[in-house]
Amino acid sequence: MNPILEDLLINDTDKLPLDSENQLNDCGFQNTQNPLFQEIKKLFFAFGSGDSTFNFSPDIELIDLIKTHVAKNGLVNYKNSINCFKSFIPNYEHLPASGLNFVHVRIFDPISGMDFKNLNDFKIKVNGDNIFTSKNKYPTSSSSNHYQIPVDISEAIFKSSVGKNITISVKFPKNKQGIVIIQLVKFISPERIISGKVRRYKFSTTKETDDDDKLVNNTKISLLCPITKQNINVPAKFKKCDHDQCFDLRTYYIRGIITRNWKCPICKKSNYTSDLFVDRYFFNFICSRH
Repeated sequence: MNPILEDLLINDTDKLPLDSENQLNDCGFQNTQNPLFQEIKKLFFAFGSGDSTFNFSPDIELIDLIKTHVAKNGLVNYKNSINCFKSFIPNYEHLPASGLNFVHVRIFDPISGMDFKNLNDFKIKVNGDNIFTSKNKYPTSSSSNHYQIPVDISEAIFKSSVGKNITISVKFPKNKQGIVIIQLVKFISPERIISGKVRRYKFSTTKETDDDDKLVNNTKISLLCPITKQNINVPAKFKKCDHDQCFDLRTYYIRGIITRNWKCPICKKSNYTSDLFVDRYFFNFICSRH
């Protein structure tokens, strides 16, 4: 067991601040950051256990930032993250604008190395109002995916910011212990992520090794994405996968948004999206056909 985690779990204190972000990242927190949200800043983080309650009050600069983004982009972009992602492949009209700022609450389980899958037992409030109610429950999942849906409280901050100070509170249930983190993040569109990966891996259409001949002669690779059965435009796979077959990178990201399934669509292994890469040979082959 991680010695930092062991110290936290055996400590008698019901809530214990962590000394640094390095301690938090050593528990594996950074690896499970939702791939579409880039962290700008950790506003608050601390270890908690049964019945411990944390309170955090954002400064006026953060409140003004959220209000400014709402004024520019409209409140529709600040609904709970799951509601932003109801579009279907390849319709992107309901996705937030790239670069839009959100305030997220994550509750990380350092034992499993992932965020808690069911947050309905945690009482998360903004100015005393529950984020989760009987009509608005956190969408639970039995999947072993690395990435869970973060709790977006941006809309609640905006609605509570008129003439009031804001207090964000998180209360742990009796049988849970973990780390609560409040983050300022920005949304990164799938297109921006994909273009970055393509720029990184794109290279000349000339064959470079004998492995290319082996791939052509001995392996059958479909040009159709296994997710949609449509043509692959940006072929990708994970570094740890053993298969040669690729899937379409854009389709993979949209599927992840909609279904919360970030596993490899071919071998079904759980992987981190940081290990995704554009297959150079496959990419050049597709380019040569156009």
